[in-house]
Amino acid sequence: MSQSVSTGYLAFYGLLDGLYAVTQSDEIASLLGEMSLLADGISADAAAWDDWKRLEREATPAPLLETAIAFLDALLLDSPEIRDCQRLLRDAIERKEESLIWLAFLRQLSRAENGEIDARLKFVD
Repeated sequence: MSQSVSTGYLAFYGLLDGLYAVTQSDEIASLLGEMSLLADGISADAAAWDDWKRLEREATPAPLLETAIAFLDALLLDSPEIRDCQRLLRDAIERKEESLIWLAFLRQLSRAENGEIDARLKFVD
């Protein structure tokens, strides 16, 4: 597995982290745990990182959101929260600047490019 986590991966992690802050969804929390990075920068779930790498084609917003949708499909997570997340991502691709998710993702891309997203695995007491 590559040690270099992509900007798109980190941006999607940041977007999910924001969604979790609002929803407190167990499904999104679990996904964040899988996508989190260990101290050495390697994904906590090597298969999840491999899935992302396999799916990521272009590092621009719409293709990255399409990658995120395919990534969720590849993980075979079928819950109302994950389906809602996919619906929001599809809507963002369609509506672009009219979508709050699109704007939030652009913000997360900027944060990822500036090294501002902390995707390290967090332990809860």
